[in-house]
Amino acid sequence: MFGYTTIGLKNQHGKSFYYNSRKISKKAEELDRLIKRFRFLESYSEPKREIHDGIIGEYNNQTRENQTEAYKFILNHPELTEENLHTLYKLLSKKQLNEDSEIEEDRLYRQHGVYILDASQSLLLTGDMDKGVDPSLVPELMKDLFAFLERKDIDPFVKSQIAHLYFVYVHPYYDINGRTARALSLWSLTRSGKEPYTIIGRGLSFNREGYLKSVKKSLKGDMTPFLDYSLDTLKKEILIQIKLHTLRKKYSLTAEESETLELLFKAYNKTLEDLIDIFYYQRGLNDREVITRKLLQLLEKNVISYDENTGEIKILDMEKKKKSYRRTYESR
Repeated sequence: MFGYTTIGLKNQHGKSFYYNSRKISKKAEELDRLIKRFRFLESYSEPKREIHDGIIGEYNNQTRENQTEAYKFILNHPELTEENLHTLYKLLSKKQLNEDSEIEEDRLYRQHGVYILDASQSLLLTGDMDKGVDPSLVPELMKDLFAFLERKDIDPFVKSQIAHLYFVYVHPYYDINGRTARALSLWSLTRSGKEPYTIIGRGLSFNREGYLKSVKKSLKGDMTPFLDYSLDTLKKEILIQIKLHTLRKKYSLTAEESETLELLFKAYNKTLEDLIDIFYYQRGLNDREVITRKLLQLLEKNVISYDENTGEIKILDMEKKKKSYRRTYESR
Protein backbone atom coordinates (compact mmCIF):
# COMPACT_ATOMS: atom_id res chain seq x y z
CA MET A 1 0.00 0.00 0.00
CA PHE A 2 1.26 3.48 -0.88
CA GLY A 3 2.80 5.26 2.07
CA TYR A 4 2.91 2.12 4.21
CA THR A 5 6.09 0.45 5.49
CA THR A 6 6.71 -3.05 6.80
CA ILE A 7 9.00 -3.17 9.82
CA GLY A 8 10.52 -6.64 9.80
CA LEU A 9 8.32 -7.90 12.62
CA LYS A 10 5.83 -10.68 11.93
CA ASN A 11 2.95 -12.33 13.72
CA GLN A 12 3.00 -16.00 14.61
CA HIS A 13 1.48 -16.85 11.21
CA GLY A 14 4.32 -15.16 9.30
CA LYS A 15 2.39 -12.02 8.28
CA SER A 16 4.27 -8.72 8.55
CA PHE A 17 3.23 -5.81 10.73
CA TYR A 18 3.22 -2.45 8.95
CA TYR A 19 2.25 1.19 9.49
CA ASN A 20 1.50 4.37 7.54
CA SER A 21 5.01 5.80 7.58
CA ARG A 22 4.05 9.01 5.76
CA LYS A 23 1.43 9.93 8.34
CA ILE A 24 3.44 8.81 11.38
CA SER A 25 6.70 10.41 10.18
CA LYS A 26 4.97 13.80 9.95
CA LYS A 27 3.71 13.44 13.52
CA ALA A 28 7.16 12.36 14.71
CA GLU A 29 8.75 15.43 13.08
CA GLU A 30 6.18 17.67 14.76
CA LEU A 31 7.01 16.03 18.09
CA ASP A 32 10.71 16.67 17.58
CA ARG A 33 10.00 20.37 17.13
CA LEU A 34 7.84 20.41 20.26
CA ILE A 35 10.44 18.54 22.30
CA LYS A 36 13.10 21.08 21.33
CA ARG A 37 10.76 23.73 22.67
CA PHE A 38 10.14 21.68 25.81
CA ARG A 39 13.85 21.21 26.44
CA PHE A 40 14.45 24.91 25.95
CA LEU A 41 11.83 25.72 28.59
CA GLU A 42 12.57 22.98 31.07
CA SER A 43 16.24 22.17 30.38
CA TYR A 44 16.33 18.84 32.20
CA SER A 45 20.05 18.30 32.63
CA GLU A 46 19.48 15.37 34.99
CA PRO A 47 17.65 12.54 33.18
CA LYS A 48 17.84 10.51 36.38
CA ARG A 49 15.74 13.13 38.14
CA GLU A 50 13.21 13.11 35.30
CA ILE A 51 12.65 9.37 35.55
CA HIS A 52 12.76 9.42 39.34
CA ASP A 53 10.22 12.25 39.63
CA GLY A 54 7.94 10.59 37.10
CA ILE A 55 7.31 7.56 39.29
CA ILE A 56 7.77 8.66 42.90
CA GLY A 57 4.99 10.43 44.75
CA GLU A 58 2.86 9.72 47.77
CA TYR A 59 1.78 6.45 46.13
CA ASN A 60 4.37 4.15 47.68
CA ASN A 61 2.90 0.69 47.19
CA GLN A 62 4.77 -2.35 45.90
CA THR A 63 4.07 -1.55 42.25
CA ARG A 64 5.59 1.91 42.55
CA GLU A 65 8.56 0.58 44.51
CA ASN A 66 9.12 -1.99 41.78
CA GLN A 67 8.93 0.68 39.09
CA THR A 68 11.49 2.79 40.94
CA GLU A 69 13.96 -0.09 41.06
CA ALA A 70 13.22 -1.04 37.44
CA TYR A 71 13.89 2.48 36.13
CA LYS A 72 17.07 2.75 38.17
CA PHE A 73 18.15 -0.47 36.48
CA ILE A 74 17.36 0.98 33.04
CA LEU A 75 19.51 4.03 33.74
CA ASN A 76 22.47 1.92 34.81
CA HIS A 77 22.17 -0.73 32.08
CA PRO A 78 22.07 0.92 28.66
CA GLU A 79 22.56 -2.41 26.87
CA LEU A 80 19.24 -3.92 25.83
CA THR A 81 19.69 -7.70 25.94
CA GLU A 82 17.33 -10.57 26.63
CA GLU A 83 19.07 -11.22 29.94
CA ASN A 84 18.76 -7.56 31.00
CA LEU A 85 15.11 -7.54 29.99
CA HIS A 86 14.55 -10.61 32.15
CA THR A 87 16.12 -8.80 35.11
CA LEU A 88 13.87 -5.79 34.43
CA TYR A 89 10.84 -8.09 34.43
CA LYS A 90 11.91 -9.66 37.73
CA LEU A 91 12.17 -6.19 39.29
CA LEU A 92 8.74 -5.13 37.99
CA SER A 93 7.06 -8.37 39.09
CA LYS A 94 8.59 -8.62 42.59
CA LYS A 95 5.89 -9.71 45.09
CA GLN A 96 3.26 -9.29 42.35
CA LEU A 97 2.89 -12.84 41.05
CA ASN A 98 1.16 -15.96 42.27
CA GLU A 99 2.95 -19.28 41.91
CA ASP A 100 1.28 -20.12 38.59
CA SER A 101 2.53 -16.85 37.04
CA GLU A 102 6.21 -17.34 37.84
CA ILE A 103 8.58 -17.96 34.92
CA GLU A 104 10.47 -21.22 35.27
CA GLU A 105 13.86 -20.68 36.91
CA ASP A 106 16.00 -21.64 33.89
CA ARG A 107 13.80 -19.89 31.29
CA LEU A 108 13.58 -16.34 29.95
CA TYR A 109 9.98 -16.59 28.77
CA ARG A 110 6.75 -18.49 29.43
CA GLN A 111 6.41 -22.14 28.45
CA HIS A 112 2.62 -22.31 28.30
CA GLY A 113 -0.29 -20.45 26.71
CA VAL A 114 -1.68 -17.25 28.15
CA TYR A 115 -4.74 -15.07 27.60
CA ILE A 116 -4.33 -11.35 27.00
CA LEU A 117 -6.44 -9.63 29.65
CA ASP A 118 -7.03 -6.01 30.53
CA ALA A 119 -6.90 -4.60 34.07
CA SER A 120 -10.43 -5.86 34.82
CA GLN A 121 -9.39 -9.41 33.83
CA SER A 122 -11.58 -9.23 30.70
CA LEU A 123 -10.26 -10.50 27.37
CA LEU A 124 -8.46 -7.64 25.64
CA LEU A 125 -8.78 -9.08 22.14
CA THR A 126 -11.07 -11.43 20.23
CA GLY A 127 -10.60 -14.49 18.02
CA ASP A 128 -7.18 -16.14 17.95
CA MET A 129 -5.62 -12.89 19.18
CA ASP A 130 -7.08 -13.25 22.67
CA LYS A 131 -4.11 -15.48 23.47
CA GLY A 132 -0.45 -14.61 23.46
CA VAL A 133 1.51 -16.25 20.66
CA ASP A 134 2.29 -19.95 20.82
CA PRO A 135 4.92 -20.37 23.57
CA SER A 136 7.22 -22.31 21.23
CA LEU A 137 7.48 -19.20 19.01
CA VAL A 138 8.14 -16.67 21.78
CA PRO A 139 11.98 -16.96 21.81
CA GLU A 140 12.21 -16.49 18.03
CA LEU A 141 9.83 -13.49 17.98
CA MET A 142 11.63 -11.87 20.90
CA LYS A 143 14.95 -12.19 19.05
CA ASP A 144 13.28 -10.43 16.11
CA LEU A 145 12.18 -7.67 18.49
CA PHE A 146 15.70 -7.18 19.86
CA ALA A 147 17.07 -7.02 16.31
CA PHE A 148 14.44 -4.40 15.49
CA LEU A 149 15.46 -2.32 18.52
CA GLU A 150 18.97 -1.97 17.04
CA ARG A 151 17.71 -0.30 13.86
CA LYS A 152 18.81 3.30 13.31
CA ASP A 153 16.51 4.16 10.40
CA ILE A 154 13.30 4.65 12.42
CA ASP A 155 12.45 7.68 14.56
CA PRO A 156 13.24 6.80 18.21
CA PHE A 157 9.74 7.64 19.47
CA VAL A 158 8.12 5.58 16.71
CA LYS A 159 10.52 2.69 17.32
CA SER A 160 9.87 2.71 21.06
CA GLN A 161 6.12 2.47 20.54
CA ILE A 162 6.37 -0.25 17.89
CA ALA A 163 8.44 -2.21 20.43
CA HIS A 164 5.79 -1.54 23.09
CA LEU A 165 2.98 -2.85 20.89
CA TYR A 166 4.88 -5.87 19.58
CA PHE A 167 5.83 -6.87 23.12
CA VAL A 168 2.13 -6.77 24.07
CA TYR A 169 1.39 -8.95 21.04
CA VAL A 170 4.01 -11.59 21.89
CA HIS A 171 3.07 -11.50 25.59
CA PRO A 172 6.26 -13.33 26.64
CA TYR A 173 5.32 -13.59 30.33
CA TYR A 174 2.29 -14.88 32.21
CA ASP A 175 1.67 -11.50 33.85
CA ILE A 176 3.10 -7.93 34.13
CA ASN A 177 3.42 -7.74 30.33
CA GLY A 178 1.85 -4.26 30.08
CA ARG A 179 4.18 -2.74 32.68
CA THR A 180 7.18 -4.40 31.09
CA ALA A 181 6.14 -3.16 27.62
CA ARG A 182 5.97 0.43 28.88
CA ALA A 183 9.32 0.10 30.64
CA LEU A 184 10.86 -1.38 27.47
CA SER A 185 9.66 1.58 25.40
CA LEU A 186 11.20 4.00 27.92
CA TRP A 187 14.42 1.98 27.92
CA SER A 188 14.55 2.29 24.13
CA LEU A 189 14.15 6.07 24.43
CA THR A 190 16.87 6.48 27.04
CA ARG A 191 19.29 4.65 24.76
CA SER A 192 18.48 7.04 21.90
CA GLY A 193 19.14 10.12 24.04
CA LYS A 194 15.57 11.34 23.53
CA GLU A 195 13.88 13.35 26.25
CA PRO A 196 11.59 13.63 28.15
CA TYR A 197 12.02 10.00 29.14
CA THR A 198 8.89 9.31 31.17
CA ILE A 199 6.27 11.32 29.31
CA ILE A 200 4.90 8.55 27.10
CA GLY A 201 4.26 6.24 30.05
CA ARG A 202 2.69 8.99 32.11
CA GLY A 203 0.42 10.18 29.30
CA LEU A 204 -0.88 6.76 28.34
CA SER A 205 -1.93 5.94 31.87
CA PHE A 206 -4.50 8.75 31.88
CA ASN A 207 -6.64 7.33 29.07
CA ARG A 208 -6.60 3.58 29.36
CA GLU A 209 -9.73 3.15 27.27
CA GLY A 210 -8.17 4.91 24.28
CA TYR A 211 -4.97 2.94 24.75
CA LEU A 212 -6.74 -0.44 24.76
CA LYS A 213 -8.87 0.49 21.75
CA SER A 214 -5.79 1.41 19.70
CA VAL A 215 -4.03 -1.81 20.75
CA LYS A 216 -6.98 -3.93 19.61
CA LYS A 217 -7.05 -2.28 16.18
CA SER A 218 -3.29 -2.39 15.65
CA LEU A 219 -2.68 -6.03 16.54
CA LYS A 220 -4.59 -7.00 13.40
CA GLY A 221 -1.50 -5.97 11.40
CA ASP A 222 -1.63 -2.23 10.77
CA MET A 223 0.11 -0.54 13.72
CA THR A 224 -0.92 2.96 12.62
CA PRO A 225 -3.83 3.39 15.11
CA PHE A 226 -1.56 2.67 18.10
CA LEU A 227 1.30 4.85 16.83
CA ASP A 228 -1.18 7.61 16.03
CA TYR A 229 -2.66 7.39 19.52
CA SER A 230 0.72 7.25 21.28
CA LEU A 231 2.18 10.24 19.44
CA ASP A 232 -0.98 12.31 19.93
CA THR A 233 -0.89 11.46 23.64
CA LEU A 234 2.75 12.46 23.86
CA LYS A 235 2.01 15.76 22.14
CA LYS A 236 -0.76 16.54 24.64
CA GLU A 237 1.55 15.68 27.54
CA ILE A 238 4.34 17.92 26.26
CA LEU A 239 1.90 20.83 25.83
CA ILE A 240 0.76 20.33 29.43
CA GLN A 241 4.38 20.42 30.58
CA ILE A 242 4.95 23.69 28.68
CA LYS A 243 1.84 25.22 30.30
CA LEU A 244 2.99 23.99 33.70
CA HIS A 245 6.40 25.53 33.21
CA THR A 246 4.83 28.92 32.46
CA LEU A 247 2.49 28.81 35.47
CA ARG A 248 5.18 27.46 37.79
CA LYS A 249 7.35 30.48 37.03
CA LYS A 250 4.52 33.00 37.07
CA TYR A 251 3.14 31.92 40.46
CA SER A 252 6.36 30.57 42.05
CA LEU A 253 4.71 27.20 42.60
CA THR A 254 6.22 24.61 44.91
CA ALA A 255 6.75 21.01 43.76
CA GLU A 256 3.57 19.96 45.62
CA GLU A 257 1.52 22.75 44.03
CA SER A 258 2.89 21.90 40.58
CA GLU A 259 1.90 18.26 41.03
CA THR A 260 -1.68 19.22 41.98
CA LEU A 261 -1.93 21.55 39.00
CA GLU A 262 -0.58 18.90 36.65
CA LEU A 263 -3.22 16.42 37.79
CA LEU A 264 -5.87 19.11 37.36
CA PHE A 265 -4.77 19.62 33.77
CA LYS A 266 -5.23 15.91 33.16
CA ALA A 267 -8.55 15.48 34.99
CA TYR A 268 -11.38 14.76 32.55
CA ASN A 269 -13.77 17.03 34.44
CA LYS A 270 -12.35 19.82 36.58
CA THR A 271 -14.17 19.00 39.83
CA LEU A 272 -13.02 18.09 43.32
CA GLU A 273 -14.43 14.56 42.93
CA ASP A 274 -12.58 14.03 39.69
CA LEU A 275 -9.36 15.31 41.25
CA ILE A 276 -9.79 12.89 44.17
CA ASP A 277 -10.21 10.04 41.67
CA ILE A 278 -7.08 10.95 39.74
CA PHE A 279 -5.03 11.44 42.93
CA TYR A 280 -6.05 7.95 43.99
CA TYR A 281 -5.29 6.42 40.59
CA GLN A 282 -1.94 8.18 40.19
CA ARG A 283 -0.72 8.58 43.76
CA GLY A 284 -2.76 6.16 45.86
CA LEU A 285 -4.12 9.11 47.83
CA ASN A 286 -7.86 9.35 48.56
CA ASP A 287 -7.87 11.59 51.62
CA ARG A 288 -10.40 14.35 50.84
CA GLU A 289 -9.02 16.62 53.54
CA VAL A 290 -5.44 16.41 52.23
CA ILE A 291 -6.50 16.94 48.60
CA THR A 292 -8.69 19.90 49.61
CA ARG A 293 -5.67 21.42 51.38
CA LYS A 294 -3.66 21.00 48.18
CA LEU A 295 -6.36 22.87 46.25
CA LEU A 296 -6.45 25.65 48.83
CA GLN A 297 -2.76 26.29 48.19
CA LEU A 298 -3.56 27.00 44.54
CA LEU A 299 -6.63 29.06 45.46
CA GLU A 300 -4.58 31.27 47.77
CA LYS A 301 -2.16 32.01 44.94
CA ASN A 302 -5.09 32.78 42.62
CA VAL A 303 -4.05 30.04 40.20
CA ILE A 304 -7.50 28.43 40.23
CA SER A 305 -11.09 29.27 41.12
CA TYR A 306 -13.57 26.96 42.81
CA ASP A 307 -17.38 27.06 42.51
CA GLU A 308 -18.89 25.68 45.74
CA ASN A 309 -22.27 25.10 44.08
CA THR A 310 -21.11 23.06 41.09
CA GLY A 311 -17.77 21.83 42.44
CA GLU A 312 -16.13 23.08 39.24
CA ILE A 313 -12.47 24.08 39.34
CA LYS A 314 -11.04 26.46 36.74
CA ILE A 315 -7.39 27.17 35.95
CA LEU A 316 -7.65 30.94 35.68
CA ASP A 317 -4.88 31.59 33.16
CA MET A 318 -6.39 29.06 30.79
CA GLU A 319 -9.81 30.67 31.14
CA LYS A 320 -8.33 34.09 30.29
CA LYS A 321 -6.73 32.65 27.17
CA LYS A 322 -10.04 31.07 26.08
CA LYS A 323 -11.81 34.45 26.44
CA SER A 324 -9.02 36.19 24.55
CA TYR A 325 -9.25 33.72 21.68
CA ARG A 326 -13.05 34.04 21.67
CA ARG A 327 -12.89 37.86 21.48
CA THR A 328 -10.33 37.69 18.66
CA TYR A 329 -12.50 35.23 16.74
CA GLU A 330 -15.72 37.23 17.21
CA SER A 331 -14.08 40.47 16.08
CA ARG A 332 -13.16 39.02 12.69
